[in-house]
Amino acid sequence: MFAAVSSSPYHHPVRAQYRVPEVARADSAENGAPDNGGTRADTATSMALRAVVSGLTQAELREVAELKARDRQVRAHEQAHATVGGQYASAPRYEYQVGPDAQRYAIAGHVMIDTAPVADDPEATVAKMEVVKAAALAPVDPSSADRQVAATADALRNQALAELFTRRRAEEKLRVEAMHEAEREAEAEQAQQPSQAAAHKDASPKMASSLSSPLAFLQFSYRSVMSRELERPEGYLVAHGFAREFRVRLSIAA
Repeated sequence: MFAAVSSSPYHHPVRAQYRVPEVARADSAENGAPDNGGTRADTATSMALRAVVSGLTQAELREVAELKARDRQVRAHEQAHATVGGQYASAPRYEYQVGPDAQRYAIAGHVMIDTAPVADDPEATVAKMEVVKAAALAPVDPSSADRQVAATADALRNQALAELFTRRRAEEKLRVEAMHEAEREAEAEQAQQPSQAAAHKDASPKMASSLSSPLAFLQFSYRSVMSRELERPEGYLVAHGFAREFRVRLSIAA
């Protein structure tokens, strides 16, 4: 929960500026009576009767009516901040005045709004500042302090947008560089393929001529099979049997 007074530059109280309604209008609203000139005499009579019943003077009754109207306005104002601010807003805190009827009435209040940027996350900061601004301007009658908090949220949001743009531009630059590097590697690999194919083509006739005689072919086959089979643990027996068969074929070829 936020403190009512904080040394942090990112915790700002949002306070309301209140206009006390006219006494007759507040008293009419309290009693549900229409506010027009024809009811002023009735209102005065009602206040006189209430003064007798409550033991308060008519002036004290007027003061109580004003305090009740202000209490409603204060609570509605601060609750609007808290509701829209959600996790970034504290619970409303009020300053009270005791009326002539010994009841406490809220005459001022504030809600702490957290405007600290989200660390190392400009995108989250942008979203947070939008909520903060909406919370500051949520009441129907935003005060000058409310508008100042909204301006602070706007400034921090713009800073976060600039940082986000810079980051995304850097990421795009890295992506393009990586793509160009991959293209260069692919081109180098393609350039090597013709020379490898030419070397293979030159070697093929030599190999074919060297294997033209039966004796050379058998010797080549023997080396191939022996090297392959001796790589396996169980290849010794296969290689040993092939060696015996090769000696028979070699004597025939010779």
